[in-house]
Amino acid sequence: MRAARERSRQTIERLGAVDPRPLTFSHPRLGPLDLAQWWMLQAWHDGIHLEQVKSVKAEPGFPTA
Repeated sequence: MRAARERSRQTIERLGAVDPRPLTFSHPRLGPLDLAQWWMLQAWHDGIHLEQVKSVKAEPGFPTA
């Protein structure tokens, strides 16, 4: 996850000077999204998984190492 996060950070830095609106891709349920919308959706989605991992790790009996 750390490597993926680092690659995402590097990509966002490189695309910082680019207008994301013309770069569109179709989402199966949400329809066309521009690159900025995709990044926001991905950040939200990753946040859900991060909370799931934290919840599992907080369960009694989860190994500490």
